[in-house]
Amino acid sequence: MKNVSVKFLVTLAIVFLVLCSHSERAFAQSKALAQLHFDGKAPISIKYRELTISIDGASSAESPESKYPVFHLSFGDGRRLDVKLGDQQPADEPEADARIFQLDRSSPFPQVVLTYYWAGAHCCTVTKIVTVDSSNKMVVVDAETLDGSGYFFDDVDGGGDVELLSFDNSFYYAFASYAESIAPVRISRLRGTGITDATLEESYRTILKRRLSDIEAMDRDSRKSNGYWGGWVATKTQLGQFTEAWQTMLASYDRDSDWSLQECSDYRAVAECPKERLGTLRSQKRSQNTFRNTDISKSAICARP
Repeated sequence: MKNVSVKFLVTLAIVFLVLCSHSERAFAQSKALAQLHFDGKAPISIKYRELTISIDGASSAESPESKYPVFHLSFGDGRRLDVKLGDQQPADEPEADARIFQLDRSSPFPQVVLTYYWAGAHCCTVTKIVTVDSSNKMVVVDAETLDGSGYFFDDVDGGGDVELLSFDNSFYYAFASYAESIAPVRISRLRGTGITDATLEESYRTILKRRLSDIEAMDRDSRKSNGYWGGWVATKTQLGQFTEAWQTMLASYDRDSDWSLQECSDYRAVAECPKERLGTLRSQKRSQNTFRNTDISKSAICARP
């Protein structure tokens, strides 16, 4: 009976992990200059050069028994900044991390990456980046809230600045279920106090080719899903091979798919969409809308029916 219980718990843990983060191949990660993990219980702190970082939890106004993480940053010269994350998604033990990376060497101090992950069937990681601007002021930059563990951080081109790597979350559920969805890569950079998309720059083509290779190495059953073809066409498009990919997809995709999802006719987020513009689209039409609304395919050919 004891063995059965252990097996059940192990199985349950595996199922939870599968549901909670998409099974995309991870990128390489650069080693952080310093890092701090908050277990959601006891306050913790670390010092890096003249900067001290501490993390604790604050009670939620709506659910006092739940908490969200609060980061406290202070320099030796008196500059201070408090940053809260996920106050709308509190937890009993809100685990969070602070990591220091050199994202933008033009800044007088390396950047502090703050992340908070909340669990559930749709797991997400909230990310904010604290950088120091030219006036020596600490500025909070909002990064995207992403599926699973969020961004990967790596100096992809060896230039000295660490890039932000992720999978394009807009492809999840776009053409098929979450489990069947395949997403293209996105590569971003911090410049000053803004995050810019650098995916299509020549120095990052190796990453795009690697992603294409990973997708094409998936088992044949994957190709029965329109989720596969959405991610494959997108990745081929990033490499300048849209026409070829589109023709292959047209000859291969599942025309009988009944997968549908609400979308806004003017491409706004569903939560911001006026009721009269909200509709349910089948995957064939959605493929055109997704490519229209994605940075990887701004050419006119991608917008044609």
